[in-house]
Parts: sequence; structure tokens; C-alpha cells
Amino acid sequence: KFRAGDPVGSQNDLGYLRTTINYKPYRVHRIIFLMHHGWMPSIIDHVDGDKTNNRIENLRPATTSQNGMNSVTRTDNTSGVKGVCWHKGSQSWRVVIHVDGKQTTFGYHKDKDKAIALCAEVRAKHHGEFAKG
Repeated sequence: KFRAGDPVGSQNDLGYLRTTINYKPYRVHRIIFLMHHGWMPSIIDHVDGDKTNNRIENLRPATTSQNGMNSVTRTDNTSGVKGVCWHKGSQSWRVVIHVDGKQTTFGYHKDKDKAIALCAEVRAKHHGEFAKG
């Protein structure tokens, strides 16, 4: 009753599409990756961050760290930009990202736009294709 290209599954509480095969639940993006590549990484990253966009070109293997680099900006972020936050002590914008598993500060700026520009630069350098602002 289904044809290629038909939507499948329903959203779970984390926002991923899931379906059931032989009474066992599976995340749809994992099935698609396995069917296309013939192997299953422990973590699959959605390039655009949309958990329902399961086109094969939007799925890539990732490490836990890389998947975190490509995560969305937290709702409690004070700047609206991942990696830039207000530092009360210095009364300036702090640029901080994770590098090699450690939180690293790259500077403080009174000008928010300069902090955002610096953050984009260091994220591109250290996070590469997984950098997400």
C-alpha cells in the first residue's frame, strides 16, 4: 500500500521520524542510511539540523563531538548566536567553543558584531563542515 517517496513514520518526542518493523521501533533516518550505504554508523548527523529531513544527501556519519558542533542554538543563549554569550564579569561578549573536547575561550568583545565575526571564524577553523551558527 506504500510507494517509493511516500512519507513514512511518525514523529517521536525528540522530533525524529520513527517507524516499526516486526514490532520493533526504528528511526527512519537510520534505515535510510543503512539501505543506501550498507553500513550503520553509531551516530548519524542531519546536515541541515532538520530531524525530519531524511534525504540521503542530508545524512552523514558523525562522532558525538561533531554532532554537538552541528546542534541548534540553545533557547537560553543570550546573543542568539552559538558560541557567543554575555559575560557579566567583564561586561562584554565572550566567544567560547569546544575544541578537542574542551571548552575554549577565544576572547571578549564589547562589540557584539565583532564577537559574532570572531566566533564564525574560529568555528569554521575548528569545526569545519560541522560548524553551525
